[in-house]
Amino acid sequence: MNLKDRAIYRLPNGRELVACLTCDNETILFSVNASEPGLYQLNSEGRLLVDGQFTAWQIDNLLETGRVAAPEVTTKLVVARTLAGGTL
Repeated sequence: MNLKDRAIYRLPNGRELVACLTCDNETILFSVNASEPGLYQLNSEGRLLVDGQFTAWQIDNLLETGRVAAPEVTTKLVVARTLAGGTL
């Protein structure tokens, strides 16, 4: 499963994440809710990590909602997470 840039996905627990493709062709995900911290990444086996720690989720657990985040929203999320010490 390939995640789409700016697409919004939902985990089984209801948390919604925005996918962002980096210049290095990596996918990072951010919570739609700005008050929820965390930088999510996918490892090569399709496991979802948050802030470098394994979660219970895999890429197959992400359900595409059919919604897309506006470009300015994803830009703000990337800048805010980078300034807060996240790595991209």
